[in-house]
Amino acid sequence: MIDTHAHLGDSCFDGDFDEVVVRAQSAGVTHCVVVGEHPREAERIQAIRARWPEWAMCGLGLFPAMFTEADITTFDALAESYSWDCIGEVGLDTWIVREASDRAWHEEVFRHVVRTAIRKDIPVNVHSRNTGLRVVEILRELGAKKVHLHAFDAKGSTVELGVEAGFYFSIPASVIHSPQKQKLAKRVPLEQLLLETDSPVLGPDRGSRNEPMNVKIALDVSAQIKDMTPEALERVTDENALRLYGRAHI
Repeated sequence: MIDTHAHLGDSCFDGDFDEVVVRAQSAGVTHCVVVGEHPREAERIQAIRARWPEWAMCGLGLFPAMFTEADITTFDALAESYSWDCIGEVGLDTWIVREASDRAWHEEVFRHVVRTAIRKDIPVNVHSRNTGLRVVEILRELGAKKVHLHAFDAKGSTVELGVEAGFYFSIPASVIHSPQKQKLAKRVPLEQLLLETDSPVLGPDRGSRNEPMNVKIALDVSAQIKDMTPEALERVTDENALRLYGRAHI
């Protein structure tokens, strides 16, 4: 199993990080994409990959409403000074960015970071709360091909636009109690389906710290929805992650 979206740079893992990785590996999680939300996390995430080079991949993030003009400059410098497996977590979020002028600026920044991913030929790992359609429109407009839409919450017609564009969609462990994520798992074709945890959030138990070992829950529930064995779905989703993130990195 491959957890394609986890925030292991979060301080809530400081006290037992190695144990979290060991538990994940014991559960069968062979690789994990460690995404960031801000350039200040970059060195911590790079250190995670250095400590667990066969297990962790790393993303350079710029989360909506959490950055300044100076942070964008830092993002650009870090994008060139380190090797990254993806650009993410990045995206749009009109639930937290409410002013029209701020939303316009965030769209400009989103375009900028997506172009960075395209130029570097690496996936873009995308957040899109309340903005699924706009995110898909921008990604299609820019010609992005290596796209990972995490925990996507848009309506079915928007999912279809992403599917048509060849984008990948990841299902979190919260699928066990989320009708919306269950519908997403049912709608996305097998060849574009991924698994994630979004640790430390979107876990199987609301309010509890989530961690990568729980990707097994996302697998088991998604397998039931797809009417196939967990082993068969694991092979498919692993192959999808290999295709998107590159066999050289996994």
